[in-house]
Amino acid sequence: MKLLFVANAFDQNHYGGVENYLREATAEFVRQGHDCVVLARQWSDGADHVNDSGVRVKYIAWPRLGKGDIPFRPFALRKRLARILETAIGAEKPDLIVTRLAEIASAVCLAKPAARHVFISPGISHQQATAYTFKGKLFNWWWTWQMKTVERFAFKNSSANILFSRNMLEQVRELHGDGIRAEIIPPGVDFLRFKPCVEKRALIRKEYGIGKDDFVALYLGRFGSEKGVLPLVESFSQVKGEHGVKLVCVGDGELRKQAEAAAGGRNDILFPGKTNTPEKWYAAADLMLLPSWYESFGQVLLETMACGCPPLAFKSSPPLVRTASGEIIDEDETGFFVPAARFDLMVEKVARLATQKKMVLDTGIRGREKVFSHNSWKEHCSAVLAATETGRQS
Repeated sequence: MKLLFVANAFDQNHYGGVENYLREATAEFVRQGHDCVVLARQWSDGADHVNDSGVRVKYIAWPRLGKGDIPFRPFALRKRLARILETAIGAEKPDLIVTRLAEIASAVCLAKPAARHVFISPGISHQQATAYTFKGKLFNWWWTWQMKTVERFAFKNSSANILFSRNMLEQVRELHGDGIRAEIIPPGVDFLRFKPCVEKRALIRKEYGIGKDDFVALYLGRFGSEKGVLPLVESFSQVKGEHGVKLVCVGDGELRKQAEAAAGGRNDILFPGKTNTPEKWYAAADLMLLPSWYESFGQVLLETMACGCPPLAFKSSPPLVRTASGEIIDEDETGFFVPAARFDLMVEKVARLATQKKMVLDTGIRGREKVFSHNSWKEHCSAVLAATETGRQS
């Protein structure tokens, strides 16, 4: 079968949930004997090529939008991209088209290709930053309405929709109606890449001056308001004296400088910066923290559990905290929970777990066993094809 993926980015300079998914899924489809082509926006001067996984990467011209298009960007991009994709898809003649972003999925639907099209949504795509001025609020309302329209068009006109969690499905139906049908298929994890590694643990700890007996609580992700990293650092920094824990915050984003300021120069709070090799940090840590207010799924949970590092997360309690952590973690079996948005209790829980290292280690072992048996890329990709081939929707 010939599979055509349409992507905003597919190169080594872009790392994120959607981009990582595309790299892993296309590689698995090739291993299963399928012909995979990625039509991607060209961000650099790279030429069309076949990557190391055997995926053919073809760059296409992306619509150029002027200043006058900014207020109408979702609609303008969809319309112009549809024209480009109509020609590009026609030249490839795929059996199945796969998209991950609502604007791209909507453009594919507008192009009306002969091939089936599956939209694998990463979550609600029109989440907006908080606006404090009237003009900002008005723009957010207008932008959100456009994105809702584009997203709803994609869900209703794709051959099949796939979501990673029931949390995502509930949100989609709240916004777009109970008539939206989708298959819930959790993603996989690369067990060769994400696994316990004593060597990586020792090297990364030595590099950053972390003792072999120190208890490391890890945050890994973007420094955004919905991720909860700033109040986590603030709560941790309020703990006085030695408590035997180092908080390591890996990543970058708009709140990083504020988080570093909140740490007050403490030597038990580290900010190594962003990384393209998260597996080394999972291996170095004893506990992974997910203090997010909002997560549509949480791929980091699968990755850290695969590395034998158990997660500690907030319990989902909409609308205050909305995550899929409860669908992934079995409380006190494969990970840990604290009440929603209680950063003080999360810090207290970390301190208690630091005195129970054997129990934490055993929890990590059970977590790896769970994802190893439930979250392989082979099973995920096979389920995607089954959903699109039979039209099976839940």
